Amino acid sequence: MSSETGEEIKLSIFFGWTYLEKNRLHGIIYAFLTRLHTLDEKYKKNDKPVYRCFRYYRQQLMTPRFTDIEQDNHRKPHRRLWGQAGFSLTEVMIVLGILSILAAIAIPSFMNWLPRYRLKAGARDLYSNLQKARIGAIKSNKQWAIVFDAAGDRYHLCSDPGGDNTWSSIADNTVEETIRLADYQSGVQYGHGTATTPMGGAFDDEITYNSNVASFNPKGTASSGYVYLENEKNTTYAIGSQASGVIILKIWDGSSWE
Repeated sequence: MSSETGEEIKLSIFFGWTYLEKNRLHGIIYAFLTRLHTLDEKYKKNDKPVYRCFRYYRQQLMTPRFTDIEQDNHRKPHRRLWGQAGFSLTEVMIVLGILSILAAIAIPSFMNWLPRYRLKAGARDLYSNLQKARIGAIKSNKQWAIVFDAAGDRYHLCSDPGGDNTWSSIADNTVEETIRLADYQSGVQYGHGTATTPMGGAFDDEITYNSNVASFNPKGTASSGYVYLENEKNTTYAIGSQASGVIILKIWDGSSWE
């Protein structure tokens, strides 16, 4: 090996060692030290101070130490595992594929369920308001009524018929609440959908109460009749009352009321 090469190695060691002490850049010295493998056995065993220093720092670098870092920073050293933080493209694509499959299954079911849910809510509200009118009549010891407006797809809960003593003329009635069927959305309106058999008599204009008024007296009895509600899927509910004051709620299952 030429003296020129030996001098080059010595200079590399010197400058590398200086950087190590000044900046703690272990990587720089390690790169220099790897050149030691290219030297012959005699040179590697050379006992000159510069080579002893060379071998010492190589040994130190082969065993990572964090004591100095902990003392300087008063905390544990950061050991970032590069390439292990995050998700791979394959993992992301698999998750997106699963989500797409679930959405394809869930969305059609949800779109079928929502109109049925809204119609059921409208039917139950009418059932509750009929009960409210009955209880109101008993508590106040006077007639209460629900007046249905087929043309406007709404109905009114009334506690007094007004000066003309006629429920059907809503203008001077005492209206406790007005319910608009369109507020339920999903095509909720008066109608009997796919139902082929009425609960009693005929479907008429989807309201079979006399003069489209369901009235209740202080004894809890009522006028008898039914109201039919449908949605955009032609699901149908029948809500009504019997003369005894019993309130009824039925759904058409395709062949009968249940």
